[in-house]
Amino acid sequence: MDAENADASSTFNKAMAQSLRRQGNPVESYDYSGKRLIVDVGGGRGDLISSVLVANPAMEGVLFDLPQGCAEARSLLHAKGVENRCRIETGSFFDFIPAGGDVYVLSRILHDWPDDKAAVILANCRKAVKDDSTLLIRDNVLSDNDVQGSTLDITMMIMTGGEERTESEWKSLLKSAGFALTRVYKKEGQLDLIEAKPDKQPLRSQ
Repeated sequence: MDAENADASSTFNKAMAQSLRRQGNPVESYDYSGKRLIVDVGGGRGDLISSVLVANPAMEGVLFDLPQGCAEARSLLHAKGVENRCRIETGSFFDFIPAGGDVYVLSRILHDWPDDKAAVILANCRKAVKDDSTLLIRDNVLSDNDVQGSTLDITMMIMTGGEERTESEWKSLLKSAGFALTRVYKKEGQLDLIEAKPDKQPLRSQ
């Protein structure tokens, strides 16, 4: 990893950590009763998964990201006292996602990508999950007449090629990848939390 990429990853991870502190962490307050293993997909240096593990001492975790994305993770997990409960795996979520978790988390990942790319990430999640696993997506859920949200959607398309989505758009995207949207936890002034489960219906043809 060259110095430029290392600096970019470090800057991005710090920005994501500041976002968690400023907006709160709805993933941390989720009810994990009966869940043992959480997989943080694209989890960077581990700010989110470490907060979940601190709040849920009976759980273990997997932090999954590109090597440059999680380069700082070991020291942060150690500082938070959860290093012995969280292993780090590296790779691209466009290729695969570690299997066997009870809960999978995508925090501010899918809004960076258009539907076709987001569907690939979700399809890889679907291959990794168990029949009773839960998928949590921390992202915006726009209302159909949300003017401010529409402006943000346009901004995302221009800056990253991604997009913000309404609940019906999230439902359709999840359905295409083999998930059923089960609940949306709306957070006043914060990012929302989408809960999804493996869909028992056959996948739509791609």
